[in-house]
Amino acid sequence: MTTIAYKSGVLAADSRMTKADGTLVSDTYSKIVDCEDEEYTIQGERVLAFALSGVAKARSILAYALAEGITVASALDTDDFFSAIVVTEDRAYHVSKDEDSAQLDILGIEEGEPFCCGTGGKIAHHYLLHYEVDPVDAVVQAIKSDVFSGGEVERWSRA
Repeated sequence: MTTIAYKSGVLAADSRMTKADGTLVSDTYSKIVDCEDEEYTIQGERVLAFALSGVAKARSILAYALAEGITVASALDTDDFFSAIVVTEDRAYHVSKDEDSAQLDILGIEEGEPFCCGTGGKIAHHYLLHYEVDPVDAVVQAIKSDVFSGGEVERWSRA
C-alpha cells in the first residue's frame, strides 16, 4: 500500500510497493507522477502532478482519465480501486474510486489544509495537523508505524 501526504503545494509519497497480502514487491517504486509535459486536466484545470495509492495498474487508468479530462461526472469502466492526490496550478484534489462503483469521487482540497491517503495516511495527517512539519516528514513518521509504507520518501513541489 502506501502513504501520500499533501499540504500547500508539496506532495510526498513513500516508495514501497506491496501485494494485497502484504508481500513486498519493491522499495523503489516512484508513486509521484510529474505531469508537466502532459495535457492532463481535472475540473478544467491543468494537472501538474499526481500521487496514487491502490493497485499498480490504476496508475495508467488514472493517467488515461486525466488525459480525457476528469470532471465531477467522470466514471471509469474498471473494477480497480485507488485513491490519489492530483495537484493543479491553483489547488489539489483527492480523486478516488472504489471497486464497487464506476463513479470517480472528486474532493477539492483547500489550500493550506493537509490531506493524506493510503494505509499510513491517518498517521501522516496527524503529524501535519499537530506539528509544523513538511509532508515529507509526515510520510517518514507514517513509515515508522505502517508496515505497508517504506523505502525512500519522494517530494514534489508546485513551486
